[in-house]
Amino acid sequence: MQSAHGQVGVNMDELIITPEDQDTYRLIANGDPVPNGRDVSRLLAAGLVETDRTVREPGRYVALDPYTAVQQAVGTQQVALQQAIHTLQVALRSVGQIPVLESLSAQYRHQPLYVDGSEVVPFGQLMNARIGQAMAGATSEVYAAQPGRPVDRDPDVQRVGQERVLATLARGVLYRGLFQVAALAHEPTAAYVAKVLKAGGDVRIYDGEFPRMVVIDGQHLFIDNRLTPDAERNSGGYVHDRLVVHWARYLFDLYWREATPWRVASGEEGQTVTSSIQRAILRSLAEGVTVQQVGPRVGLKERAVQKHLATLRGKLGFETRDQLMVWWARSEEYEMP
Repeated sequence: MQSAHGQVGVNMDELIITPEDQDTYRLIANGDPVPNGRDVSRLLAAGLVETDRTVREPGRYVALDPYTAVQQAVGTQQVALQQAIHTLQVALRSVGQIPVLESLSAQYRHQPLYVDGSEVVPFGQLMNARIGQAMAGATSEVYAAQPGRPVDRDPDVQRVGQERVLATLARGVLYRGLFQVAALAHEPTAAYVAKVLKAGGDVRIYDGEFPRMVVIDGQHLFIDNRLTPDAERNSGGYVHDRLVVHWARYLFDLYWREATPWRVASGEEGQTVTSSIQRAILRSLAEGVTVQQVGPRVGLKERAVQKHLATLRGKLGFETRDQLMVWWARSEEYEMP
């Protein structure tokens, strides 16, 4: 079984974490150097630490979430348990006991292994390790919103993050990246986005403010640390409450629908006057729906609908909504999704 950071997982019955290992883990978690000669192989094998790839100094490690290691160990034991159950079923079948077990199945209630909650991650280095650990195990989707200017980001952290995204795409995982307008003029970011698009990912530009977040598989959410005013740069929060994670994914979708595809924003493809959400508003109005009724249809408040209409009138130089609707009826964008 593969662990989140690429090490081979182990059966916890076969791997003993010694008191010295526990002390080593505490030192790494606190950001202290590991004493010379200290063996970290068992911590690496158990998925409790990984080599720090953001620095070039050898012998530096990053502590990983013990909860994930526990999940891996439980998964291994579940496989062994399933094999044992199969053997038992074969034996019981010979003495006619399977119907008895089947009658008991109605009384069983699944106890979820996943524990809801959240974690404040106070150090940027540890935050990056948490994100990397979750992305390495991604199986379906990764949604990332990065509102910061590329020039303000740590180059090493940025490089590691980009390598993770490309590796995730190589496994066939859906990736959507949301950037601010300044990313268009940043050549290294543009070169990276070209690789993402070529690998099958999708990137869009949002002209406005939006929150930083990474949503993975509908199970993991990484956000800024808003609890501590003087929080370390790149620190944040790791949320694995399913209700909150899915709410954040919905919020990402709202920004995503109003964002402009990278190739359009960068001029690689023809510019459009309307966004997809604006086209949805115009279609509703063309059907005779009132502005008050449009909001629930497209998932916006009435004020937001009015703002979109005002923006379009400004772009086109129109003063009235009727002028806008006449233009819409004749526009080539009428057939666009």
